[in-house]
Amino acid sequence: MNRREALLYSGQLLGYTITGTVLAGVLNGCQAPPALGWEPKVLAPEDASYLAEVCETILPKTDTPGAKDVGVDRYIDAMLLENYSEEERNAFLEGIKTFRQDCISSQGKDFLKLTPEERTAYLAAMDANTPPKPPSIWGISTEKFVAPPFWRSLKELTVTGYFTSEEVGKNVLRYLPIPGSYEGCIPYTTGERAWSL
Repeated sequence: MNRREALLYSGQLLGYTITGTVLAGVLNGCQAPPALGWEPKVLAPEDASYLAEVCETILPKTDTPGAKDVGVDRYIDAMLLENYSEEERNAFLEGIKTFRQDCISSQGKDFLKLTPEERTAYLAAMDANTPPKPPSIWGISTEKFVAPPFWRSLKELTVTGYFTSEEVGKNVLRYLPIPGSYEGCIPYTTGERAWSL
């Protein structure tokens, strides 16, 4: 065997190997998680992209920006890093794993592989079946720490992150950087945007 034949055979072998891997990935429905464009501090990158999809299902893009557009996944990562205790953070991270496993066991496939309608139906069922957060006074639990249900925490973080974002505050809600006089009772017209504080 000469060098030319050796290169030919090794090229064919490499081609068959790559083709087999690519074909197996296509047949198995393998999809890479979407690129984040940022580096999470607490969440694993695959968890951050997973949460971005769940948050986008909660607040999808319509004529207003969606949860991914305003960076709700970044907000959740920052909240976990800066405002959650280690115990709360660990409970939330464990909740992500449980959420994924519950989706696979009840739906037969991962949340990312569900159709938009199936995603919405699954989250609606989660909302209906999840108990409320434990009682508290001014946000301070009246009992020893009990991790709130993951779904409630995720939904709360999603909505808070969305409505406190600069994009939503300035372009979706009405924003007045220098407020005028206080008017306690003002007329409301149907379809008006809410005020950003």
